Amino acid sequence: MCLIWPFCTIQFCMAQDTTNTIQRVLFGDRWFRFDRYEITGGYIQPAPDAHLIEYQPWKGFDKPQGKESLKRPYLSLLELAPLLDFDFSEKRTTRLETPGEERLLEWCSQYGLLGILLHRVETATFPAETRFPRGLSGNVPVPVAERLERTNSGWRILDVVPFLHPPLPGAYLRRKLGDFEITFESLSESWAHYFPGVSAADLDSYQYPPVFGLEFWRQYAEPLSEFVDAVRMFREAVDALRNLEHQSRLSPEQTQPWLRAERVIHALSEPVSPMLYRTGTGYGLGWACHSLLGTFAMMAMLDLSGARMLECANPKCRGLFVSKAVKAKYCNTTCRSTEQVRKYRSRKDRARQLLGKGFSIAQVAEKLRLDPTAIGNWVTKWHTES
Repeated sequence: MCLIWPFCTIQFCMAQDTTNTIQRVLFGDRWFRFDRYEITGGYIQPAPDAHLIEYQPWKGFDKPQGKESLKRPYLSLLELAPLLDFDFSEKRTTRLETPGEERLLEWCSQYGLLGILLHRVETATFPAETRFPRGLSGNVPVPVAERLERTNSGWRILDVVPFLHPPLPGAYLRRKLGDFEITFESLSESWAHYFPGVSAADLDSYQYPPVFGLEFWRQYAEPLSEFVDAVRMFREAVDALRNLEHQSRLSPEQTQPWLRAERVIHALSEPVSPMLYRTGTGYGLGWACHSLLGTFAMMAMLDLSGARMLECANPKCRGLFVSKAVKAKYCNTTCRSTEQVRKYRSRKDRARQLLGKGFSIAQVAEKLRLDPTAIGNWVTKWHTES
């Protein structure tokens, strides 16, 4: 039997909408990143002299309008996936090949870590320490365990005062990303896995720093292998869904990949909660997210349901973008112009080759679907230049 005393609610979740000061407290559209990261011992972690920066991932996330092409924050993570190959030379399996490693560290310095631990955890109980429970008065300090609980609006911290035995330290969390199964693990199996600086003898007894504080982010690190697996999983699920979105019927060979992709995207976005909030004229709907990975998964779901996620037709770009335009092919005007010039020069060179083989201007025009007058002008110019 225990006395559970809530003393603090941490409202650092992320949400799609903020309106005024009061709502910003409830909808902490925030994530945290350091300006520099490094890979050490198989972990992605902040560089020793790096500075912590707070930012808003949902800022500027608007619905696509008209023919505009949009670049979303999560698309840069998806584009990172093909570059993340491990370097197996000299048994260096904890590093990535160049330029993948450089791109990953650049991406982390722009967006931060994915928050894999916070994405998986539902509740965690930490080792008891002898002190006065917060918010209660007394003459004698007692063993007090701290419990962290996920809520739909953030993280809640509670003091647990046991009458007989302190609660068992550990965490209830998802067994793995992309799945819904919840399991219990000791702190040494769960929490400590993301705090490589804690000594092996203290994994279950260490007083881990409170979530979202400076010391939490300073000590928190993500295993490189888990980061890479999460990015690849996310990319594979999104690719499967966007490639099959316009097919009314799926073949047996397509059904299983689609079902797997659907399960993964649902699992990655599962920690995201809808939240109702007041605006100046009524109510609005926001999305409270507890990890960057969950935020990006939710963004992808919103785009897949309300727009088209495409790959740029410029062969030298192939970047992903979002648009509602039916005929959209390019991520921006620069790529459109570049590809148009390339195709123009290609047709011009092909026309010259065919004319050199004895084809007439009319035959070339019909074969390449070009205006005979344009071909005639090219011929005149070629004769002038020669």
